[in-house]
Amino acid sequence: MDRIWLKSYPPGVPADIDPNEYKSLVDLFEAGIRKYAARPAFTNMGKTISYGELDGLSRAFGAWLQAKGLGKGARVALMMPNCLQYPVAMFGTLRAGCTVVNVNPLYTPRELEHQLGDSGARAIVILENFCTTLQQVLGKTPVEHVVTTQIGDLAPFPNGALMNFVARRVRKAVPPWRIDRAVPLSEYAWKFRYPGAPLDPELEETTEALEAARALVRDGIHPGHAKKIDKEAKDEARKAAAAKQADTLEVLVLDWLDHVRSHFIIPPGNRGGQSQQITGFGNTKNQRLAVCR
Repeated sequence: MDRIWLKSYPPGVPADIDPNEYKSLVDLFEAGIRKYAARPAFTNMGKTISYGELDGLSRAFGAWLQAKGLGKGARVALMMPNCLQYPVAMFGTLRAGCTVVNVNPLYTPRELEHQLGDSGARAIVILENFCTTLQQVLGKTPVEHVVTTQIGDLAPFPNGALMNFVARRVRKAVPPWRIDRAVPLSEYAWKFRYPGAPLDPELEETTEALEAARALVRDGIHPGHAKKIDKEAKDEARKAAAAKQADTLEVLVLDWLDHVRSHFIIPPGNRGGQSQQITGFGNTKNQRLAVCR
């Protein structure tokens, strides 16, 4: 048979493929990100992530899912619009062996309840703009883990912080919500960093102490003392984490204030009648998620 359609193939496209080259969709994905690690993968709201960055972020999220007991066959719902967090969560879910359940962000509470119940989703990653909808029906669904994200979480600083502030405080696009067991994607799920990345020096010692205490309990050696050490190590780890978070927040605030002063405060000699052009924040217009090759 003369395969005349081959004439329409662009250069570099093979006439035949090996269907056994890849064992799974994850295998295909990982081969691609290794080959094109330095190339841009997705661009959204002025931020571009490479395939290498996508590898690290999605691997981290997949590791977090597995750490929560979500593995092969578990359903993970994704309730987000076009944003960089979506491909991270989607590929992370697939790499963990879970099944992606796409959820329309504009669903009503009744529709969301049916979707989550019908799919059997045990976890959901949701943009916080829609958390109030989830809050109304969460108790009627099989969802065990709720991971939230904000629209500017992956945008460059200070754009991301400003986008989140405007969405919450100015445009009032985030209705009030409260889900006690919700965890923020940026603070928890991405703590599983790239393979081989060093632990935070401030937490490494307390983490080792915690593991040693648990080993004593498992081995039955001085259980009462070991439990006390375990509790103390946990307390130290919490204090260190809180201190680290506070220091990080302080640095971010100071950097932002320096940026505002350098871009928005008009020097005393320039306070005439002339208008000043405000620059430095880049283009934050809504952009469609672009897939680059």
